Amino acid sequence: MKYLQSFLLLLFPLCSIAQSSSSAVNAVIDYTNVQLSTNDALVNGRPFVQKKMNAAGSPFFHPEIEKIGTIFTKGEVFEQQTLRYNLETDDLILSTTLQNGVPFEIVLNDNIVDSFSIGQHFFISKQNIPAFKENKGYVERIYKGAFTFYRLQKVSFLSQFSEKYPNGKYTEPQVSYSVLLSGKEIGVSSLKDFAALFPNQKKKIIRFAKKEKIRFKKASLPELMRLMSFVK
Repeated sequence: MKYLQSFLLLLFPLCSIAQSSSSAVNAVIDYTNVQLSTNDALVNGRPFVQKKMNAAGSPFFHPEIEKIGTIFTKGEVFEQQTLRYNLETDDLILSTTLQNGVPFEIVLNDNIVDSFSIGQHFFISKQNIPAFKENKGYVERIYKGAFTFYRLQKVSFLSQFSEKYPNGKYTEPQVSYSVLLSGKEIGVSSLKDFAALFPNQKKKIIRFAKKEKIRFKKASLPELMRLMSFVK
């Protein structure tokens, strides 16, 4: 909360803090709590300030449409939340409006958020998947059955300035996949890599993907789910 309290100090009417230092701090804390009026578990983060706003491209997951989603945190569910997922920093951002009408965005603490959904896409905190070597940020879970299939996306900023891109640009999302099988996390980069994990079905999986015209690296969510469901 200290980040939010420091930020909202700028919003707090000056006349309200023209008093003793101690009283001023208490007044700001009270004002912050009233303005947020949200469960502490949900807003336990820091204010989000977007950098490189004039750069070409976007660091966000599917930036073209507003994202309404659900946050799952410590047994609580927060539905109909406006969310943005930053693929450059691997941060989940909550967009909200304070009681005084001021738009406000918060980077949610990934120690608090267990998982979240944006549309049909479901993401899990890496901290809740022991098999993953790194535990910062989130990973999209595509399928869960006899094995679990994850998709990871990453965006980078290219500081290569030119006449066409005077403010630099963001890359297209770089996609990689991971399979959790028999308690082990295995990275896969192609259809052949994936099919090789299932020797008895390898040829059938490859034939199915070709028949369905599923391009592994560029497959849509429904295509990947269909492919995963084919594997027995």
